[in-house]
Amino acid sequence: MLKPWLKKPIGGGPAPLLHNPVKRLFRILLYLHMSLLSLSAFTAGFPFVHDLRCSALTTSLINASISAVMSTIMTLYYGLVGNRHWGTEAEWGITVVVTASLSLIDLAASVWGIYVLCISSVRIYQAYVEPENYKVEPECFYVKAAIFYASSFAVILLHVIVSMVCLVVALILSRRATRCLQEIRSLV
Repeated sequence: MLKPWLKKPIGGGPAPLLHNPVKRLFRILLYLHMSLLSLSAFTAGFPFVHDLRCSALTTSLINASISAVMSTIMTLYYGLVGNRHWGTEAEWGITVVVTASLSLIDLAASVWGIYVLCISSVRIYQAYVEPENYKVEPECFYVKAAIFYASSFAVILLHVIVSMVCLVVALILSRRATRCLQEIRSLV
């Protein structure tokens, strides 16, 4: 008579804790974002340190600043998640959603950066080809403007690559957490 009551607890019992399935990948993402933060900070500070006055590249400065802020947020996030050892299925699900969302926001900022850099490129090229019709500051043709342009391009390119890697890590986390949960269910 009491046997059915003693078999399993009502409600299925406590949620199982799953070991962090992609801890090493989160640490790699942490180091990648720390590198991006350094490059973004260099790019954002370069025009001020070298007194670059090129209005065509000013919007790229805004994108470099946004990239530095996003890199800071992502560095803090991956530092926290990379040091977490255990979590429930729901916690890892939330981690997947947050990781994918931050990656998509970072990717959207990078796409905007590509657009802004293309507009700047066209303005500078038009001023170079037809100087009587299009006007830009003479400093837009200096070496320091080219260095800023190249570092802006590097920041954008690396942000796109790292954002894609973050999306892949979110997918791997989802699959590995599901696999760990299925292994636990098969044991019970």
